[in-house]
Amino acid sequence: MPHTYVRDLLTQGYKGSNDDRSRHVDPSIHVSDLYKLCPRAYALCLNKGISFRSYLHVGLQLGYVFDMGNKIQDIFTMRLMKTGMLFGTWECLHCGAKEARFQTKENLCSSCGSKATQYVDTTLVLKVGKLTVVGNVDTMLRKDGTSTVIFPNECKSIKPEGDGGFKTLETPLRDHGYQVNGYMWMLRSPGVKMPHKSPDVKVQIAKDVATISYAVKGNAQDPFKVFSVAPDPVWVAGVEKKLDQMNLYVSKKKIPCKICKSEAAMMAKNCAARTLCFGAKW
Repeated sequence: MPHTYVRDLLTQGYKGSNDDRSRHVDPSIHVSDLYKLCPRAYALCLNKGISFRSYLHVGLQLGYVFDMGNKIQDIFTMRLMKTGMLFGTWECLHCGAKEARFQTKENLCSSCGSKATQYVDTTLVLKVGKLTVVGNVDTMLRKDGTSTVIFPNECKSIKPEGDGGFKTLETPLRDHGYQVNGYMWMLRSPGVKMPHKSPDVKVQIAKDVATISYAVKGNAQDPFKVFSVAPDPVWVAGVEKKLDQMNLYVSKKKIPCKICKSEAAMMAKNCAARTLCFGAKW
């Protein structure tokens, strides 16, 4: 029957939709890794040549959720672009060049002049000792109409109701707050790089300003909630301490101590290094 055929095609479209980062042995650390970062897991996995990120099978249900989130982020970008306040990265579909800058009227590619450009996340790169921390900021906004001062604005989609839902949301979700604190920490750090920004683009970073914008996955009279995020120096100090331990492994192959007391600990349940950690002699 045609309807079952189409239903099967849609299901097939999500087959093999896994988190690619969990498959590759990539020693760089993403900002989203910092929230539950374990120096010991990082060291043990790299020592064995496997990814320190837990394998994530996406499949139909989670894949559809991710798709909705990506489309809602596109809505954020499109609407913010209408205000003329957006700083971000434009990728040329003709020559492939990327350029981080303030938006212009036509957003032409500065390399080849093509009008065929698309908005992508703005990449941040920070070297911490021998480690590389990478962040991809959803949007960055002017602090006011004519300012060259910008601040990060993370865009998130959220379910309408229930625990952690839009209806009862009064503060940012914890992991989202830490993710944005990670961007703020990177942007405050003297060595941070924005690889696709030309030296000709003059911009200043607001050191203590950031926001998280939530959009509901459903119908609402006001579909947005926006929260300011303050720097969390205690959390940042904890992150820096963990990075120091990881640098010690990279330079001297010293395996950090356990954080979890048993394999039943909350962080251990989905840890890529759980078996290695509790079976190791270190």
